[in-house]
Amino acid sequence: LPQVVLAWDVLAGRVETGKEVIVIGGGAAGLETALFLARKGTIDGDTLDFLMGHQAESRETLNALLVRGLKKITVVERLKRLGQEIGQSTRWTILQDLGRLGVRTLVQTAATEITPQGVRVERHGKEILLPADSVVVATGTKSVNDLWEQITELASEVYRIGDAQRPRKALDAVAEGFSLGISL
Repeated sequence: LPQVVLAWDVLAGRVETGKEVIVIGGGAAGLETALFLARKGTIDGDTLDFLMGHQAESRETLNALLVRGLKKITVVERLKRLGQEIGQSTRWTILQDLGRLGVRTLVQTAATEITPQGVRVERHGKEILLPADSVVVATGTKSVNDLWEQITELASEVYRIGDAQRPRKALDAVAEGFSLGISL
C-alpha cells in the first residue's frame, strides 16, 4: 500500500509520513525511527534558550513545545519487551524519551494486516484496528551479498564479515574486522 514505508527510508529522509504513524517493530531500528518521528515539530535547544531568555512563553508552554511534536506515534512489538538487542543504559534512555514524547508502545502485540485504514493487530487474544495514515516497517534486516560471487572470482583470499555475514550491531562488525585484521 502507498502509506507503507521502510524505517531506513524514513531515517534517511527519503520518505515522509503522515500525522498518525504505526511503527511495526520494537527493536533498535523501530524505536529510533519512532523517536525521530516523535521529535518532528518539537523545539530544539537553541530555540528553547532564546524563548526562555526572552521570557517569550510560559514554562508550561515551553514544556509542551519540548515534548509534543506534530505526529501521533504507536510502536507495535510482538515480543514481551522493547529494544531487547539494545544495551541496558541506551535502552533505558530511549524508553524514557519515548515516554516523554508521548509515544504509545504496545508489546505482545502482533501486526496481522495492513489496511488502507491502519494496522490490524492481535493483542491478548483480541483483534484491534489501529488507525494510521502511515505505517513504518522496522522488522529486521537481512544480508545482501549480491557481489560476493564476483568478488571471490577477483581475489584468491576474500573474507565476509559484518552485516554481509549476518545483520547485527556495528560494534560486532568492528570487533569482527579487528579480529580478522590481526589474524592476517
